[in-house]
Amino acid sequence: MNWQKNDAASYARVFEMAHAAGNPSAISALTALGPPPWHAVKQWHVFRRWESVYQSKVATAPPASESLSPEYASPAEQALYEAADDFSFLYLWGVTLSGPITHTDLPALGTSFAVPIFIIQGQKDLTATPELAKAYFDSIKAPYKRFYLVPGTGHEPSAPELNLVLKVLTERVRPMIPN
Repeated sequence: MNWQKNDAASYARVFEMAHAAGNPSAISALTALGPPPWHAVKQWHVFRRWESVYQSKVATAPPASESLSPEYASPAEQALYEAADDFSFLYLWGVTLSGPITHTDLPALGTSFAVPIFIIQGQKDLTATPELAKAYFDSIKAPYKRFYLVPGTGHEPSAPELNLVLKVLTERVRPMIPN
């Protein structure tokens, strides 16, 4: 999908939700921030704070269980994970929000694929809006394509979403792989 269009749609939805809830703190912060594009991580964090508040109100699907394998639970492994997370944020988003991921525009890259396409989308996702995901999906030409909308799921993985991913992989994707 298009990062810039998605950010704008996400901001509009969260701003509308803040107004509907009569939340003066959210309305004030979002008004002061203004709609995207933003050019500083601090601005993005202001938006993400309010987006998270409203995401937690609309996502009703049970969250995925978070268990960490003992091999990755050591302080050294956790430090490596944090360093990798910082690195990816810096080089994908950038401190001025001008990294390559912020310029992603999947439709502009092409919509014809020679492989099957599966999109699994949270119905209540405020970060990657379902409407834009579905519009992108509808524009795709592929030998097989399927769009799954997971009820009650937001942006973070939910138990129903992960169960669906496993089901799609085992029942749809695996049979397509030549032996």
